[in-house]
Formats: sequence, structure tokens, C-alpha cells
Amino acid sequence: MRRRLILVALAISSMVALAFLIPLGLNVRQYQHDIAMVQAQQEAREVSAYATFIGDAVRLGNTLRNLDYEGSDNDIVVWYGDGRAVRATRPDASSGSMPASVAEMMSNGAARPAETNVSGGRELLWPAPTAGGQVVVRVVVPQSVLNDDVWQKWAWLVAVALALILAGVAVADRLATAIVKPVRELAAVTRRLSAGESEARTTPAGPPEIADVGGAVNHLADRIDGLLAAERETLADLSHRLRTPLAALRLDADGLAGTEIGDRIMTDIEAMEAAVSNVIREVRAPKRAADVSCDLVDVARLRCDFWQVLAEDDGRTWEVDLPTGAAWVPLKKDDLAIAIDQVMTNAFTYTPEGSGIKVFVAIGSNEVTLTVDDAGTGFPEGFEIKRGESRGGSTGLGLDIVQRTARAIGGRLTLARSPQGGARVQLSFPLRVAPSTPKRTGRGSGRGSGGGNGSNGAGTANGAAMAGAPHTN
Repeated sequence: MRRRLILVALAISSMVALAFLIPLGLNVRQYQHDIAMVQAQQEAREVSAYATFIGDAVRLGNTLRNLDYEGSDNDIVVWYGDGRAVRATRPDASSGSMPASVAEMMSNGAARPAETNVSGGRELLWPAPTAGGQVVVRVVVPQSVLNDDVWQKWAWLVAVALALILAGVAVADRLATAIVKPVRELAAVTRRLSAGESEARTTPAGPPEIADVGGAVNHLADRIDGLLAAERETLADLSHRLRTPLAALRLDADGLAGTEIGDRIMTDIEAMEAAVSNVIREVRAPKRAADVSCDLVDVARLRCDFWQVLAEDDGRTWEVDLPTGAAWVPLKKDDLAIAIDQVMTNAFTYTPEGSGIKVFVAIGSNEVTLTVDDAGTGFPEGFEIKRGESRGGSTGLGLDIVQRTARAIGGRLTLARSPQGGARVQLSFPLRVAPSTPKRTGRGSGRGSGGGNGSNGAGTANGAAMAGAPHTN
């Protein structure tokens, strides 16, 4: 925008400068021409006066030499009717034969001066009466005299025009800066807001229209903060209400204490309580995505350790290929674990028992990709992820949650067919520079860490009546 404004100012100032420069340059040339011809007329008038007063050509020549016309740049010759010529300038030079223009003036008896263009300059004929008849004073003004200092004056005009154009461009640049700078600051604030920095605000500045936009952006940001705060409080209240049925479930599970199924139910209830407490903490004290990060390889290893137990129970072929290095992504560990668990739940739920599952991670230059392949029936033709819609009787939120998690940090979710003929789910995340003091997650049992979501998915997968059904979300 700034460049365009400068170009517009340059074009306008150039056109204005040319509109004045061309006529002014022509006037300068005409002015110099007029000065040279006025000087020639003055010389012709003086010489004709001497010729009228002094009738003898010899005496006229001596008089003109004494008057020092030799210093003139013009060629001045007095022509008599009989062909004689008296040179006022360069007396030693030959005058040659009488020019046709002089002879014509004498034959016509013209009494008024005449001007005409000749080779190398401009000719002035000035008739004068004498006692012996009419004489004609011929003054030839050279082209160099007509254009004396014209080029230099044109150069000065061009220099002044360029200076004015540059001054106009400088003023336009200042004005453009006054417009562009607030727009750039406004764009920077909107980018910060889109990145999750809810406290970002702009200082309205610049022209009234841009300042009004800045104020509107600040008002919109305040409005969004208010809506998010209300949403967080509502979600916290809803999460808190889950404690009552969880307490009832705990009491019911106490009646099964000491049995294997009772211990499993109690473990799942404790995981659910931990998940509810974590939700309440997160919504009441949210963190920006830009302030957190985790090692995708480490989190994937933990979740694979958890799901491997269920894979062995189902008799599945279980392959995991994880790199040795770390791959830091701008996500909280719990959010990444939930996303991975949702993908695993989908793979276990919609493939028959015994179907193979392969998990591998590839680290690129700018992103890291987690891929889960299965040997099931794959996604149905034309399948699209739509929130709340499912072809398999589920809530239709699983893959939508995964997709939203990826998009929130500039990643993506890709669905395709695996080499085994089943479904391929790929999660791609942008890489982040590792923290200065990274904290590695310890290895441990899946049921002891983040098992809430995973155990729920495992239970669904283990008892799903839809085993072998097409994938859905």
C-alpha cells in the first residue's frame, strides 16, 4: 500500500512537472531567441542611421571600424544598390555576391524590416534611405547566439522539476507511512488475536477510518474475551455437576471391592474423576497454545504402551515405529494424548478383532506426522468428518475433536487408505524449537497416566458390537 501511494504521488507530480516544464522550456528558448533578435535589431538600427548620415561607403566603413562592431557575434553587412558592401563585423572577410533576399528588397523598394530563417541562423534585413539611394543592412544572427545558454537553462529547469518531484514523493512517503503504520499495527494485533493472545490490543491511530477500525477490533476482542469467560464458567459448572454421579458410581463400585471387575471399575472411576478435575482446572485457568509444548514422540510412546495391552488381548498384530529423537509441538500433553486416544479408539472400535494396527512417526524439516494404519475395511466412499454426525452409531465427535486439535495450531488431519487395505489416519503438527530445559515424560503404565480417555476407548473397543463395521467419526 505504501509503495502504491508513492507511485501514485510520483505519477501525479511527474505529470504536473511535465505540464509546466514543457511550456516553460519552450518559453525559455523563445525568450533567448527574442533577446538575440532585439540585439540584432538595435545593431541594424544604429548601422542604418550611420549609413543614412554618411553617404560615402568608404567613410561609412571607417566609421563602423572605429565603433568596434567587430565584438558582435552577428554578421553585419551594409549593401548598396550598385552591389558594393561594407562589413561592420569581420571587415577582412569577403562579402561575396549580394544575397537574393537583399536584391529582392531593393527591387521592391520595401521600407519595413524583414526577418527570415537562413542556413545557420536567422536573417534580419533593415532598409535605410541615403542620398545616393536605398541601402539594406543585413544582420545574420548565428544559431549559437539564438540558443545561447538555452541548454543550461533547460538543465536547471529539469533539476528544479526533479527536486520538486522528489520533495513530493518524500511528502507522499510521510503521508503513506502515517496511513500504513497503523494498518500494519492493526494487522499484527489481529494476527496475535488469531494466535490466541486474547490480551492483544491496538492503539487507534492514523486517519479517522483506520482509527475507527482499530477501536472496533478492540471492542471485538473484549467481546470475545467476555464470551470465552462465560463459556469457561459454564463448562466448569457442567464439569462440576459430574462429580455427583461419579460419587454415586464410586459407592456402587465399593460393593464390588475385592473383585477383578470391581478394581477395574474403580480404576476407571478414578481416571474419570481426574479427567473432570483437569477440565475444571483448564477452563478456569486457560493457557495460550503459544506458551505450551510437548514431545510428540514421548506422548505417542506412552499411549502406545497403554493400547498395546488391549491389542494383545484382541490378538492384533501391533507395530510401533517411533524415532529416537524428540519432536516438540505447540500442544499440551493432555490434549495431544486425547487426540491420539481418539484415533486409537476409532481404529480399535471399527476393525474386527485380530486386525493389525501400525503406528509410526515421521519427523520432517518443518512438521512431524503421526500415522495410524489399520487392516480393517477403511472409510466408506465419500466419507467426510462432520461434527455430531456418525454412520456407526457413535457421537460423531471423535475425529472432529482430533481435527480441531490439529487445526488449532496450524496442523491438519488427513484420512486415506492404508497399505493393508484399511484406514489411514495422519496427524501433522508444526515443529517447535525444544524448550531450554525440556521435561521428559516418564515411562509408565497407561492406566496410571492419562488412562481416563484411553480406558474409555478401550472398553468401547473391547465390547463393541460393531467390530468389522466401516470407520466413522
